[in-house]
Amino acid sequence: LLLEYIHWLRFTHDHRFEPAGRSLTRLLRQAHQWAEVYQPGKGALRSWEPSALKARSYFTRAGNELRIVELTDAVALWREGGRMNNCVASYRRACLAGFSRIWSMRLLRVDELPKSVLTIEFNQTLNTVVQVKGRGNRAPRTFELGLVKKWATEQGAKGDLHY
Repeated sequence: LLLEYIHWLRFTHDHRFEPAGRSLTRLLRQAHQWAEVYQPGKGALRSWEPSALKARSYFTRAGNELRIVELTDAVALWREGGRMNNCVASYRRACLAGFSRIWSMRLLRVDELPKSVLTIEFNQTLNTVVQVKGRGNRAPRTFELGLVKKWATEQGAKGDLHY
């Protein structure tokens, strides 16, 4: 499995990938997450219908756009987890079952690729945000949390955020 994962990284995702200097534990965890997402040989990618919630953009004082977007497939979860160094890829089953919806707050700047800033879990059953985490599971900054609260309120979410 690990060799298949490294082969995939090198030949279809990131041709510069080198396993040297990476922990075996982390590589194995990523390989298992990758296998769940891609299911080699079956060609099946797992996706789910978008929720009724809406994506939204906000603008900073510096004129940068922060956009909150829904992640609706296992590949998006896996990529978000890689970018944010968190375990969001493990939420695939909760998303498929309709319990959780995962959102990403992304910074958009002219002439740059979008950069994930926060990962947001919205619990469908409770109709509220239950987790908000930055890169490496850091707590959200005050202004980021303010935007998430504003977005959740606009969506008709109930109660305070549980993060």
